[in-house]
Amino acid sequence: EQELTFDQLMKEMKEEISNFETEKKDGSRLSSEYLLNIFYILTKYTALAKICEDKISFQKRIEVLKEGKDDEYEKLRKESDIEENKRMQEMQDVIFKEFGTDENEYMNSYQTYVIQPNFTMKMQALQQKVVDHIQNRNPDKDIPESLTKEKAEEIRDFAKEQTQKTIMHLQTTVTNQQEFSEKFMYEVSKLDDVIYVKFGFKNTDVLKAFQKYNLIPKQGAQTMPY
Repeated sequence: EQELTFDQLMKEMKEEISNFETEKKDGSRLSSEYLLNIFYILTKYTALAKICEDKISFQKRIEVLKEGKDDEYEKLRKESDIEENKRMQEMQDVIFKEFGTDENEYMNSYQTYVIQPNFTMKMQALQQKVVDHIQNRNPDKDIPESLTKEKAEEIRDFAKEQTQKTIMHLQTTVTNQQEFSEKFMYEVSKLDDVIYVKFGFKNTDVLKAFQKYNLIPKQGAQTMPY
């Protein structure tokens, strides 16, 4: 697994952009191939940057959780989100600059092409290419031997119980629907870290164990099957 810093990612990204040799314009708009190149680079490197940022903040989050500092944990989450958004914006600005365009020109051209089925198919293929690239950079490892079916069931039951407690607590303390959704999403993402502190397994391994032992509800949960 390659540990990359944000600066190394930027360097790698600029090198990749410099290798593109596509005609930029198609009349007054960006050519579809040029636009797809930008879309690919945006998708690929923002995804890699998110992974990079999460690895940095993960260690800090776990440390404060272990010390039982819930307020500090919440503050850290907010700071990490702000930092991540700043990094993403910085990366996006560099991408448009390297391609000699800007967000407006990109979005205006995008609106023209996105209604064409052939173009959206190419976009989907590029999204899959990004997924494959990320998996190749971080090859799938088998789940740890200690993550048995019994342990996975214990984690699932713990997660279910915690989620029910969260819902009951929010129902008695929050009246605004938007605030309820935001706080619930925060608690769900925090639960991944809580599980790591309590059981020692990362979310990716837990999800793989749930799939392996068929513990995911039939409707196909996107995240934890709580």
